[in-house]
Amino acid sequence: MKIEIGESLIYSWLRHSHNCQVCQLNWKTSEKWNIDESDLTYCQNLMDELSLLFNNPFKQTKDINQLLKQCEIDALGIDTFNSNLFAIDIAFHSGGLGYHNPLENVTKKILRTVFAIIVYFKNIQNYNIFFVSPKISKTLNQNIQYRIDEINKFLSNNNIKINIDLYSNEKFSNNILKPILSASNDISDTSELFLRSYQLIKLSEKYITQSAENLQQKYSVETSSDNKDIKIGKLVQIEFKNLIENEKLSITMINNLQNSEYSNRIFNMTYPILKKIVNTLNINEERKINGYDRYYAKPIESYLLCNNWYEHHRLFFIQWLSNFH
Repeated sequence: MKIEIGESLIYSWLRHSHNCQVCQLNWKTSEKWNIDESDLTYCQNLMDELSLLFNNPFKQTKDINQLLKQCEIDALGIDTFNSNLFAIDIAFHSGGLGYHNPLENVTKKILRTVFAIIVYFKNIQNYNIFFVSPKISKTLNQNIQYRIDEINKFLSNNNIKINIDLYSNEKFSNNILKPILSASNDISDTSELFLRSYQLIKLSEKYITQSAENLQQKYSVETSSDNKDIKIGKLVQIEFKNLIENEKLSITMINNLQNSEYSNRIFNMTYPILKKIVNTLNINEERKINGYDRYYAKPIESYLLCNNWYEHHRLFFIQWLSNFH
C-alpha cells in the first residue's frame, strides 16, 4: 500500500501527540456497513443547505450516499481513553497548496468528513477535523481559515459538536512537525516511516557535518602563511577541476549542476553551476548571461564553471563537496 510521507508524519503525530490507540491511514467507507436511514436523511438536508451556503462545493454530486462513497480520510485516530476522534487530511505540496480550485476542494473534503462522522462514528464525545498543509500562500490561507470559521459557525448553529481547525505554515511547524521531531529519539517503531527517515537523516548529518568541518580545516591549513582561508572562487575551481577530470560526478549530478533550480536550492546560487559549451570557437560569448560574464574563461573539459561565488556560498559548497570526500 502506498504511504505518503505527510500521512506518515500525521500517523506519528496522532499516536504520540494525541495518544491515539487506534490509527488508520487512508480510511474509506464500506457499503457493507449498517447505516441509520434517519442519519442519511439528516445529512442529506445538511448537504442541500451547505450546497447553497457555499456555492455548491459538491458539484455534480447531489446524493449523500454517493458523497459518502467518495469519502477518504488521510489519517483517522481515536483516543479511546478520552473518547476523542481525529480526522485529518494533509496536503503536502512543496510549491504551496496545489489543488485546482483549492478553497472549493478543501471545503468539500471537510464537509464530506463531517457527514462521515455523523453517519459512522457515534458515542464518541469529542470530534476533531483538521486540514493540514505545511505551505499555503498568505491570501489562500486566510480564505481557508475564514471558510473553516464559517463551517464551524454553521455546525454550532445546528448543534453539531465537531471542531474543525487549520494547521498550516507556522502553526504546522510549531504544533505538528517540531513536537514530533523532538520526540523522535524516544520512538523506535520501524513502521513509522517519517520518523525512521528523520532518524536516518540525523545519523547522516553527523558525518556530513564532521566531513565539512574537516574540509574547512584542510583549506585553512593548506593556504598562505597568514593562515587565511582560501578564497571561495579559487576553492571552487580547484575542487570542480578535480571532480570533473577524475570522473567523480555522475551523469545525473552533471545534469543537476546545469539546472538553475538545483543550483539555487543546494548552493544558493542564482545561475547554473555548470554550463555545457556549445560553441568552442566563441567562449567569450558562451560565458555571458544577459551581457555579463558569469562563467570562468577557462573551461573544465566541455563545461564552463560559474564565477559568481561569494563568501556566503562557502558553507553551501563545502557541505555539498563533503559528499565526494
